[in-house]
Amino acid sequence: MAGVGLIAGSLYLNSTIAADISDISELDDAAQYGQKRDEIRSNQSVGQVLLYSGIGLAALGGSAIVWDLVSPGESPFSVSLNPTQNGMGFSVMGEF
Repeated sequence: MAGVGLIAGSLYLNSTIAADISDISELDDAAQYGQKRDEIRSNQSVGQVLLYSGIGLAALGGSAIVWDLVSPGESPFSVSLNPTQNGMGFSVMGEF
């Protein structure tokens, strides 16, 4: 879930960057242009970190679930989905 949240955060930043790029073309003041350009670059860096971290966490979580489902016998951890009053609960337990 954390990986998906990080990926969603990077997609949100991407949409704000796209809006900022369209706004920057209308600026006439060089100081404002430079400030907006630096802000866009900073948001791009943060977006890349969020995207790559989210992909890594999603891949790690997916591989942990697959390992638990396909490994014969006892695995070092257990992944379970539990119905709760508010929906489904997700838990990972074991020795890492």
